[in-house]
Amino acid sequence: MAVVEGGPWGVGHGAADPWPLTVAGVAVASALRYYAASDHAKGNREMRRIGAALVQCGLVQQSGQAPRMKDLVRTPAGKRVDIRVPRRSAALVFEKLAPVLEDELEAEVRFEQIPAPKFGLVHAIRRMFGWRPRAKADGTDSGPVKALIPRGGVRMTLVERDTLAKPLTSTWPVLVPGADGKIPMRSYFDPIPVAQDEDGEIVTVSLANRTFLIGGESRSGKSVATHLITSAAILDPRTRLALWDGKGELELADYMQIADGIAGPDPAAAVALMKKVRAELEDRLAWLGARGLKKATPDCGLDPLLLVIEEFTAYTKVSEFLDDLTYVMVRCLAAQMGLILTTQRPSSKVVPTDIRDNLNTRWAFRVNTNSSSDMILSEGWAASGFSAKHIQDDGQHRGVSLLLHEGSSPKRVRTWYEGDDMPARVMARALELRGMEPKARLNVAAMLDVRGRPSLTKSSAPALPAPHIPERSGPVAEPDPATSTRPPRPGSRRRRLHQVPQSGAESEREGR
Repeated sequence: MAVVEGGPWGVGHGAADPWPLTVAGVAVASALRYYAASDHAKGNREMRRIGAALVQCGLVQQSGQAPRMKDLVRTPAGKRVDIRVPRRSAALVFEKLAPVLEDELEAEVRFEQIPAPKFGLVHAIRRMFGWRPRAKADGTDSGPVKALIPRGGVRMTLVERDTLAKPLTSTWPVLVPGADGKIPMRSYFDPIPVAQDEDGEIVTVSLANRTFLIGGESRSGKSVATHLITSAAILDPRTRLALWDGKGELELADYMQIADGIAGPDPAAAVALMKKVRAELEDRLAWLGARGLKKATPDCGLDPLLLVIEEFTAYTKVSEFLDDLTYVMVRCLAAQMGLILTTQRPSSKVVPTDIRDNLNTRWAFRVNTNSSSDMILSEGWAASGFSAKHIQDDGQHRGVSLLLHEGSSPKRVRTWYEGDDMPARVMARALELRGMEPKARLNVAAMLDVRGRPSLTKSSAPALPAPHIPERSGPVAEPDPATSTRPPRPGSRRRRLHQVPQSGAESEREGR
């Protein structure tokens, strides 16, 4: 019997069989090609490209090491990566690097500071069992980059495409019918979905602990934002309204039938309504004090009261109105009263500083200057790259805005637009929830004289009733402005959506 030498991987006389080696080589090559095409490999290549750009632009820590990056995340608008800053290491002012990095990476660059990781026995044990800290939903885990970052890091966002260039195609979640085919009832205290951000996430606001300043030029979308908040609020049958419509065009006419009071541009009517609201506020505070409560709670028995002031410019020179409004807005949240104030340009001559600084939610629609944007969002955001001036005025970006709430950096969002008849449709449902029959809008005609203009001598607006305080019942089911004198490279695709001023002189001209 012949004996074959070479074992299972060879043929006689020790000669190696080429077929197994060929199959192994093909398998290895296929695996390498598969890995090169995988998301992990693509992420590594992108991280190396970003790191090389950071080093080339001068971002090297004091230790002489290259920036440490982690957690590359692809978003619908581009990419996001975290840059770790070693302990006791001074970071550069990142905003000054943004214009240069944009040329290298061919995308808009934004920076935010992220908190330092927590240490200690408890956190070590929790991490052993797989716990990882999650970012807060309201975005308060990040903030503007400071000149020095002793610990923590910086989150760099690369915006490569404008996902908000087209109107939202989805239905406003509040209008999604329930099982009975009707708009569902909501609570005043439920978060209100008002917009989508660049990553397609729904952005919500709350009326319970927030007051709103909404600003922007005409036809930019600020009235739509006002209607979204007000319409969601009245789907709670306990919600009451007090309205001031300074436009003289009856922007808030759809809510007349359930409003406790409404005033047009007439100063006397505006003052009278505000005084009644102030009297109710004092009664509410006394009612809470008698029960040992420092502030109202959702189940304390007080009906929510929402104050909406449309186009505040009409009341700028009415000192008595401003005094009463200042008194009300400082204390309104404790008494379960909300406030929405809209205007085009809230300068100190239009909205007094005492009022503007107490409005904690800022919503900026398209404006003409960086200084106007800072008047809405608060000073310094335009220098950090967040300016409503750079929202395009082409008719396709109506509703795109910057929303600053819950202490986060401004978010670029776009509101839903459900048509001009949306407030009327919601109002019909609100009347049904209150057991009221819809009526013809006779109040509108009564407020107009024969010339079709608002009457300034008399007003037939319904008077605000006596303060309604029901018995207790259960709840219802600083960096400097970034400058760059370096001109864009030929062929560079600068897609900046929020440009910073190119020079201090430009900012000074805009401020004037």
